[in-house]
Amino acid sequence: MSEEINNVKEKIIHPKAQKFGMERVPRDSVQAFKQFANDEFVGDYGMAFKKLVDTMLVEPQPYQQIYSILEDHEKRLAKAEKIEPKKFKVRKTISGREIKIPIQE
Repeated sequence: MSEEINNVKEKIIHPKAQKFGMERVPRDSVQAFKQFANDEFVGDYGMAFKKLVDTMLVEPQPYQQIYSILEDHEKRLAKAEKIEPKKFKVRKTISGREIKIPIQE
């Protein structure tokens, strides 16, 4: 009986799959992630996590392009209206991505 169960597990679980657990995650973030996984991936947390990692860390170019277009648009509007553009503080992430945070005056 246990051999049959192990055979079924081998067929279902991908050989490159790993278990992954997290501690100390804010309750709101967990609820948002679970809602996303349930809505988009029928409760498959692994695939939901993969989608988030792929879109935000592995291939973030579409979001960076949108951000650079919006930043350019804001500069042109500020120049047309003769308003001084906002000043930013730049933070670098571990991956090398730069995050610009507006300075509050």
